[in-house]
Amino acid sequence: MPDKIGFSLSGDREIIAALRGIPPELRERAIPQALRFAGRPIVSAARRLAPRDTGLLRKSLGLILRRPRRRKGGDSYLVIGARTGFGQTVSRGGRSRYADPSKYAHLVEFGHYIVAPVKGARRRQGSARALLFVLARPFLRPAFSGSVAAVRARLIQYLRTYLERRARRAATRARKAA
Repeated sequence: MPDKIGFSLSGDREIIAALRGIPPELRERAIPQALRFAGRPIVSAARRLAPRDTGLLRKSLGLILRRPRRRKGGDSYLVIGARTGFGQTVSRGGRSRYADPSKYAHLVEFGHYIVAPVKGARRRQGSARALLFVLARPFLRPAFSGSVAAVRARLIQYLRTYLERRARRAATRARKAA
C-alpha cells in the first residue's frame, strides 16, 4: 500500500485563532473552499510531471474533498490522485485494451514487477516468477514536495481574504441595523 503524504497547518497562529473565533457553520464553509483552492498547484504540477503514454493518467488527475461524518467529527482533507471514471479503450501497438488510470497510477508512481505464472503450477501465492522490474516514474510525490510552500501560502491567502470579506459584511450589516 502506498505511503500517505500530508502536512497540517500548525504555524500561522493568527489565522488559526481567527478560524476558531468564527461560528462553526462559517468555518465548515471556509475550510473546504480553502483546501480546494490551495490544492490546485499540486494537481497542476502532477499533471505536468505525469508520463504521457495515452494521456489518460494526466486527464484523470484531480482532487476530491473528504469531509468528516457529522456524528464523528474530525478534519476535512483532500485526496489528490487519479480519479475513477476516466477509463476507456485505448489502442497501443495494434492492440485495443481497456485502461483505467485509477487502477494503475500507483504502479507508475512506485514501480512494479511484471510476473508470469510458473508453468504447471496452480494459482496460489508464490507460484509466479518475476520477469522484470518496471522502474518507477514518480509524478505525485515530486509534485507534492515541490508545491508545499505554494499550498501553504494559498491556504493562508484564501483564509485571510475569506475572513476579511466576512468581517466587512458583518460591519456593513451592523451599520445598517444601527
